[in-house]
Amino acid sequence: MEPVKETTSVLPETTTTGGSPTGDDKEANGSKGIMEVKIMRLSGEELTLNVLEDCTLKDFKSLLVKHSIIDEALGMELLLVGVARINQQKLSSTMSQLGVRDGSCITVIKQRVHDYSRIAKLDHLVKSEKWPQGVLTTEDGLFYVCHFQGEVLVLNQELENVRKALLPREVSNPSQMAMAPNGDLVLACGDGRGGAVVAVVDSKTMEAKRWMRPKVTSGRGLGMAMGGGRVYLSHCWTTGDSAARTGDSAAREKRSKSVVVFDFETGEQVTTFDGFQHPCGLCVTDDRLFVADRGANEVRVLDLEGNPLDTIGGGELKIPNDVAVDNCGNVLVMDTGNERVAVFAPDGELVASVLPGTFKNRGNTHSYITVNPLTGTISVSMDDIHQVAVLAPPIWLV
Repeated sequence: MEPVKETTSVLPETTTTGGSPTGDDKEANGSKGIMEVKIMRLSGEELTLNVLEDCTLKDFKSLLVKHSIIDEALGMELLLVGVARINQQKLSSTMSQLGVRDGSCITVIKQRVHDYSRIAKLDHLVKSEKWPQGVLTTEDGLFYVCHFQGEVLVLNQELENVRKALLPREVSNPSQMAMAPNGDLVLACGDGRGGAVVAVVDSKTMEAKRWMRPKVTSGRGLGMAMGGGRVYLSHCWTTGDSAARTGDSAAREKRSKSVVVFDFETGEQVTTFDGFQHPCGLCVTDDRLFVADRGANEVRVLDLEGNPLDTIGGGELKIPNDVAVDNCGNVLVMDTGNERVAVFAPDGELVASVLPGTFKNRGNTHSYITVNPLTGTISVSMDDIHQVAVLAPPIWLV
């Protein structure tokens, strides 16, 4: 991380005890555009900072890291008194745009700790369309569910139906999805002609805008994730589609078990990561790619260039279909064969088996999981019973 340029958008702190800057301080820095902002911790610690109105959220976070107010490696929240959470906004937003004013008070919550072992029941069970697949919670709190037959359901934070739309016919059997930085909805799917693709659609109208096609593919996309300007697509079928469908053993040996990487802006294929047995759901966080490998019964962890870093769940998982990571670094796996959500600590230790026997496996079940970045709420698409389960783990704040 580059150091904060305190001579431009961020000014030096004035005190570490919560006092006010002196008149000489303000005169030296020039009073125009300077805001006094009080930073508070739940422990009672306070700090007053002088920042410029055009200080970006990115630079403000860097300043908090520099002064050991937050840990760069941990999830955190910034609560602006009288306004809202601001840490989930665009990093390029200025403090002024986010509603911070001279004299504002921002409460820093360094970490929300989730106790998944205490989940005893489903909080909500939402009736969905047929065969819900990918689930997605956006930064503005909307909840998207896509379905095998092409419907997209959008719910608000109260799980009320906002709208329902059909995807274009060419977006065949969608699975996992993500929201692009520009607001487009990006989905792993088939192209209706036997090929796995990534579809980019307008998130409001659901009109198809463009496609990303692997150089060699068949079947449909089983998982996708975005990160670092790239799109990652998992697919698993044979390069000789017709032979595979007839069960030809030689064709099965040619099965393509890979994650294809695209440049999001150009749509061009960049590279391919091989070596999987049956890659499905994907997740990108902190410059790492998590791959739920149904065939290997584990989650593979790679860097964004495809270099292996770790494996999670060996001997613990059975037919894992999807994976998500919460803001504390816990890894949540849709453990299909064990009919549960398995939770692993950042070091890979299994710490919770959530509601085993609840998420039924009927042989060809492909259920997906997402974690709300603000609340920690878990949502699971229950593929074969046409419902979406919502679970809220108990939390405490640090």
